[in-house]
Amino acid sequence: MSSKSISFLVLLAVMVTAVAAYMYIAATHPLIQPRLNDQETLPDCKGWHICVDSRGTGYTEFKPVPYVNTPEIAMNKIFAALHKANIDPDVVSFGDHYLYIGISSQWGTFPQDIEFYFDEESKFIHFRASSRLGFYDFNSNKRTIEKILANFS
Repeated sequence: MSSKSISFLVLLAVMVTAVAAYMYIAATHPLIQPRLNDQETLPDCKGWHICVDSRGTGYTEFKPVPYVNTPEIAMNKIFAALHKANIDPDVVSFGDHYLYIGISSQWGTFPQDIEFYFDEESKFIHFRASSRLGFYDFNSNKRTIEKILANFS
């Protein structure tokens, strides 16, 4: 083998290791910290192609979901919808009006963060779903939200 071939193989091995380390860190540690802004709403998606929300700032427009009873009952219905959609979430944080979950993709390599805010005044559930990796999610967040909403009752 020539020295150029060996150099190429070493470079390739370093690149593969770096990508694997990045994917492992992204899959095991949330990059999006649970948070609400000063107006008690979820942050904008800023037009990113890895984020959808109910405020119309993501790449797909969704409407907030109305609920009738208390935020606690609505949160339980979200958990039931996740179960019906065969989505196994990791609950990262929750409170009286806020739920933050993490889920893995079908192959377990591309994690998503989903946040729900239960606005008791307007009786709407606002949500935001974002991928932790990449610059484009191939509509993965859109499909996840659609599955959850289809099973929400």
